[in-house]
Amino acid sequence: MKKYLILILLFAPAFVHGQEAKVYSTIEEELSEKEQKKFMRGLSDIFRYPANARRKGIEGVVKIEFAINPDGSTSNFSIIESVDPDLDEEGMRALKRVSENTLWKKSDTTRWILFPFKFKLG
Repeated sequence: MKKYLILILLFAPAFVHGQEAKVYSTIEEELSEKEQKKFMRGLSDIFRYPANARRKGIEGVVKIEFAINPDGSTSNFSIIESVDPDLDEEGMRALKRVSENTLWKKSDTTRWILFPFKFKLG
């Protein structure tokens, strides 16, 4: 069975998390075209569909938010919408790992990304 990872970029301008409204940026706004390609290729290369989820036929979209700090580092990774613990864990692992090796733009403020992973068996 082939593994498929479909990455969807969300363009929602804002999302309310608790009492705080966060304005989300997009991957396109935060990375050069070259870095976008590197980022997506990196995710595809390290992503592994969890065996347990594959056996159970579990699919869905895991939404993960994270911060891009003013110095270009990333932090505060959090599951916003869960599908299954195995999918959540793999999405978080892959995103953290690729984000560490990505050249994010520096800024005066912290920016937020809401990244939806679409897990689909095919």
